Order: sequence, then C-alpha cells, then structure tokens
Amino acid sequence: MDRLPQELVDAIVDVLRNDRRSLRALLCVSRSLHSQAKVHFFRSLYLATERSVSGFHDSCIRSPDIPRLVQNFFLTLWDNAGFRASLEQLLRRFPLPNVHTLNLAMYTENYDIKKIPAALLSCPLTSLTLRAVIFYPEDLPKFLRCYPALRHLDFSSARIPTTSMEQIDQGTVLSIEDLSISCNFVPLCLDKQLFSLHALRRIKLASFQLTRLHECQRLLESPNGILQRLHIYQPHDYGEFHFAAFNLTALDHHYSSESSSRPMHKLEMLHVPFLIFEVSRNDRIALISMKWFIDCLRSGKGPVRTSQINIACSPSGKFDRSFLQRAVDESVWSSLDSLMTTTPRFADTTLCIWVGYGVQWYPRKPDSDLLEITRGFILNALPRLRLVNRLEVHCKVLQRSFDEVMYLIGEK
Repeated sequence: MDRLPQELVDAIVDVLRNDRRSLRALLCVSRSLHSQAKVHFFRSLYLATERSVSGFHDSCIRSPDIPRLVQNFFLTLWDNAGFRASLEQLLRRFPLPNVHTLNLAMYTENYDIKKIPAALLSCPLTSLTLRAVIFYPEDLPKFLRCYPALRHLDFSSARIPTTSMEQIDQGTVLSIEDLSISCNFVPLCLDKQLFSLHALRRIKLASFQLTRLHECQRLLESPNGILQRLHIYQPHDYGEFHFAAFNLTALDHHYSSESSSRPMHKLEMLHVPFLIFEVSRNDRIALISMKWFIDCLRSGKGPVRTSQINIACSPSGKFDRSFLQRAVDESVWSSLDSLMTTTPRFADTTLCIWVGYGVQWYPRKPDSDLLEITRGFILNALPRLRLVNRLEVHCKVLQRSFDEVMYLIGEK
C-alpha cells in the first residue's frame, strides 16, 4: 500500500467515508491510510458520555488538528455534573471552529437554555436539529439569533411548554430554507415570525393531528414558487402516536358517515412539486390518514404543479390483514387510482409507493416473496395508473429504521 501514489490511497479511503467501523480500523494502520481516514472519521463527532468526551480529549492532545476537522456534531446533554464539567473543559481547550451541523439532544430536568455549552453558541451553523429539547418560548428567538447563517432547522422532536407568548420578541430572525416542525411550534413560526416564510424550500410537518394540519397553510405559501418539497410525517410507533394526540373517534365518525356536520379541514398543497406522505404503522391510523390525504388531493384548488406524489408505508407487525393487504382497504387505493387518472389536472403527476418492512417488527424475517406479494397487491389495486405508466412501486426490507426508505426518496 505504501508503494501506491497517495492520491490513489486517498481515493480508496474515500470509498469508506461513511463506514465508521472501517475508518476506525484504518486509524491504527499505516500513515498513508491514517491521514485521509482521520479526515473522514472526525468529520462527525458523537459525544453522549464522559467516556466519549475523555476519548475525544485524548485524541485532540495527540493530534491538535482534529478539532478543525469536525463539521457535524451530535451531542446529548444529561443532568450529570461530571459530564457537563468535562464537556465544558473540552470545548474551552479545543474549540470546534468548523462545525456547521449540530444535532442536539437534551435530557435535563429544567428548561434553562444556559445548559447549552457557551462554546457552541458561536459555531457557524448552517444546520440545527433539536431532539428531546424543551425550550421556554421566549428563549428560542434568542438562541436562534446565535446562528445567523442557519438554513436547515429541525425542531420536530422538540417541545415548548404551554405559556404566554406575549413576551416573545417579534420579527424575522432567520431565512430558513429547510424546516421540520411539530404542531406546538406553529404559533411561534407564524405569529412571531421566527423566519421568513418566503425563503422556505423544503418543509416537513411532523406528528400533527390531522384536524390541525390546516393551521400550517400559511407555511406553505410560496408566491414565487420557491417551495419545492412538502413531507407530512405520521408517527410510526404508539408512543409518538399518543404524543400527537389524534382524535380517532371523531375521524372515524367523519369517514364512516356519508355526510358530516363538521367538515374536515383540508391542506392545500398541490402547488408543491414534490409531495411525501409518510403513513403510520398503525393500520387504523394509516387508513384514516390516507382517506384524508386523498380528500386533500381531490379538493385542491388551482392548477396542479405537483409532478410526483410519494406515499411511504410501513405495514403493521402482521404479514396478513395489514393496511396493504386487506380487501376492505382496496377502496382507498381504487379511489386514488380513479382520482389521478380521471381528473385531467393530474395528467402529468406520477404516484410512487414506497413500502418498508423492518426485520425487527415481525415474527419472521420478511423475504423477497413478501416484497413481491406486496408489490403485486399495489399494482393490482392501481390498474389505471399502472396502464398509463404513472405508477412506481418500491418495496424494501429495512435493516434498521424507516429512514432507509427516506434515503431512497431523497429526504435524508
């Protein structure tokens, strides 16, 4: 290996840039491999324990250039005095001047924004993800102002207490292009204008009640046609579902009766070129959600600018009688098939169905036969779209999480 040109060696290591186990092994071999492996390995930093902080501290002492290599920082904060002290000491001694992506999880008893290490407030972030973080509403604008270059913001897994918002500073803080948001942050974004709505290019609406999704309509306004993607995410497990607080009884009544005195609010979205509707693993929620989504497509106003509609499904833990295989649910697919083939304004729109079976969700491992059965069911349920060649069906066995389907769609 030492006889090869360094450019060729670097190219070989580049192939492994996303394989951290292999990169870690390369750090222990020849210098020719070590140099480029170090660049890729320390591009992303994961700190969640005192041991990980200590290990990174020792690496920085041996190689002082490492802090400058870090671009993506994944940090989990706990109510642990020893961990916090060692983390603060590490960041003071070895600042991370080139961190552009911060993924922050906070598992603390109070909501004090001061628990975030001060050294992180000066990083030149362009992407920020908040997980399990609880902010007082008045603290969020002050926190976001620390990152004027921020373009990607994900607080779909963060929460804010229900308090008065009168003390919150009003006015645009940032020009966010890629936004992921949960329902309790909508008033902050719309009423308090945390960012310019007309700069949004991609939006993910996460864990919303179907009856409240219409509250996000202003987020979708795109007078200049800048908004390109809309992703509506439905929770995949019961815990998330419970947090989202769906009113299933009311929705069941609405869709089981021919006429309802309380019309369901729809979301106007057909002006967005690329739509993703990620359906829950709960069969009952999936069925109701699909009916709501089809109603939104049917009631949409104005010209259809949507070129591709993506429906992502992960069937329940049963191989039979799941959302994708029950005869009673074929009417959902047939109504979608009819809508998209008999309505002229959908003539240029393609439907893509993405199905993911997680290996850990089922009593026996999903195999190629199951994927082919599922694919055949969907193709037969949407015959007219299939006939005009405007239907794509993709089935996959998931090794880890449903994010693998999102990677295929291009959402990760």
